[in-house]
Amino acid sequence: MSWDHTTAQTLPSTEVTHFHFLRHGQVDTGGARRAYGHTDYPLSATGEEQGKALIAHALDRLPRPDGIWSSDLVRCTAIAEPLARALGVPLHIDPALREQHMGDWEGQTWAALTEADVQGTRAYWTDYATTRPPG
Repeated sequence: MSWDHTTAQTLPSTEVTHFHFLRHGQVDTGGARRAYGHTDYPLSATGEEQGKALIAHALDRLPRPDGIWSSDLVRCTAIAEPLARALGVPLHIDPALREQHMGDWEGQTWAALTEADVQGTRAYWTDYATTRPPG
């Protein structure tokens, strides 16, 4: 990419880093909507098909990365491992990349959580960026 003269003078480097964030497909939660972040649910059959389509899309349309970073949960590595293999790039597995832990709500159905604490679940869905589940 070429930069105009003014921009090129202000940049510490003309190298650009691109990040592509890919998310796993549908998760098998036993047929119920659940609160989960650290629970290691696998992909459903639909999620596996979505993963294959995502891998094909990435191979066809995204630039070749220097590496793939993934959480250690199976729903993520199910996509990250074959993608890294197909691209011939290193795979970096890091538990710190897991989703938010849902505390006392982890693994429970949203129906049960809402029935037990409608105010708490409403507060969470109203502002989940700053509202924490209990525990």
